[in-house]
Amino acid sequence: MKRSIFILEYRKLDDFRYSALGFGEFCEIPQGVTVTQQASGLLRNARGVKPLWKISALALILFTFLFIINITLYSKKTKELRPTEKKAVYNFTVTDPDDVPEADAVIKLTHKNSTIKGTTDINGKFSALLDKGKPYKVSVVKFNKTFPFKDINIPIDDEYVIIDKKYRIKLKISYLEIYTFNNVYFKFNKHILRPTSFKELNKLVKQMRDNTKMTIEIAGHTDNVGDDKHNMQLSQQRVNSVKNYLVKKGISKHRIIAKGYGETNPVTTNKTEVGRKRNRRVEARIITE
Repeated sequence: MKRSIFILEYRKLDDFRYSALGFGEFCEIPQGVTVTQQASGLLRNARGVKPLWKISALALILFTFLFIINITLYSKKTKELRPTEKKAVYNFTVTDPDDVPEADAVIKLTHKNSTIKGTTDINGKFSALLDKGKPYKVSVVKFNKTFPFKDINIPIDDEYVIIDKKYRIKLKISYLEIYTFNNVYFKFNKHILRPTSFKELNKLVKQMRDNTKMTIEIAGHTDNVGDDKHNMQLSQQRVNSVKNYLVKKGISKHRIIAKGYGETNPVTTNKTEVGRKRNRRVEARIITE
């Protein structure tokens, strides 16, 4: 019995980076022949190993470079803020009065003449490192509306401080009209628009081009199958995809609110497949025209 294995010499530089030291080969390993991994972290070809094919030096360098870049970006993306003796981590969560996350809300933290700004993610969250002992004025801005909140002042002490705080805002939007897109579809359990969606979205693009005062909310909804948090995130990601499509077609992002409601606003029962299909929808809610 023969086995196949990819032989690649590498040295671990740290938790996320590897340095390639040699060529890669896909090899057939005859029965009884082993490949040993030395304590130095190198994989070497064993005797009796017959290469099936080799990777060129350029291809190996390119592979290693892309691997390092991807891992580095991933580590930066997932890096969490850590408190220090002089700074505290302040975790903001912005929602509407029904606790539906408000994505793309801008948080402003002002101390004297300096301002820290951040935008909430699809979960309505944003984190910042704030100096202890300094008062900060807090405001949340969304869709050109500013919501002031009570100042925060983190006391000076020797502890490592992490503070979680929820801020609720109410946009008080009244809709002139709400209609459901009939032919806007996404790949299963993903937020990638299917090409069949473009025709209907282009109708909205034309409508907004013809009426430059028109502002809208794109509202996304799911059925109740699966995890609540996942459904909320998926609905937000899907309306973000719709908004991005409209923006690419020349519509100003400032004329569009994209908000995912998850499974919180069904229009009918989720006990039947027909009902669940109706609840999985994307709406255009006209605010001004």
